[in-house]
Amino acid sequence: MQILTIVGVIIVGLITGTVTSLIGASGVCVVVPALTLFFGLNSHLAIGTSLMVDVITSIVVAINYFKHGNVRLQASLWDYSWINFRRPVR
Repeated sequence: MQILTIVGVIIVGLITGTVTSLIGASGVCVVVPALTLFFGLNSHLAIGTSLMVDVITSIVVAINYFKHGNVRLQASLWDYSWINFRRPVR
């Protein structure tokens, strides 16, 4: 990687962090356009990259919340099972 690419990625990261913390949105709204316009990635690769970062971030945050006792595991598993495994009423 060239030094300008590294600096550009760092700047995009700082802008993304600032914008998402101010408006409470996902980083996708900043990262995907930046990856496509400034770094030449196609849209599918940019979206996939951004989604992978969101998944990793969500897992790390969930683990930290669990470690600090801020997760009701039984309630979350019940919600998960209700949403994903319920059968339609006939």
